[in-house]
Amino acid sequence: FTLPCASDEEPAAKPRTLRARSNSGPLSGMHPIVTEQVEVPRRAGGTILIVDDEPATRTLLAELLETEGYDVVTAADGVKALEYLGAAATLPYLILLDLVMPNMDGWQFIEARSHERRFASIPVVLISGQVNARETARSLGLASYIEKPITMASLREVLARVLDRAASDRTTASS
Repeated sequence: FTLPCASDEEPAAKPRTLRARSNSGPLSGMHPIVTEQVEVPRRAGGTILIVDDEPATRTLLAELLETEGYDVVTAADGVKALEYLGAAATLPYLILLDLVMPNMDGWQFIEARSHERRFASIPVVLISGQVNARETARSLGLASYIEKPITMASLREVLARVLDRAASDRTTASS
């Protein structure tokens, strides 16, 4: 995929398409990730943890989120994600989670996370190519879901909604 270089002039907003090449997983082959101008305000800042076994998905999501101003940490499975969370001085604002992974899949990660009080409050967004992603996210008590192939508009919309809700919950809890 390609990303345009920044310039001093503000170009007119127009849709862009990024393509990720992958040999396996839900993004196998060439799949477009469409970035488009949307009315959702940008939410810069904070760390997002991406947990996905597919390197192309991790890389692409990381680059998209970094262009939005987020710090990104990635993990190839639930074990590595829990190791990161256990060692992190500052926890991420959000976890983007794939379910089907080796070693420790998303279901096992969610179960393990629920037993750690420090991690349990971090919102989790399911990233999935499964047809029933919405129902799966709801049944697991997750904050939201994003279907693959991922559009920048859907990513921004979910991030804005989930992070706004999390910020509101933090404000309410501290009052």
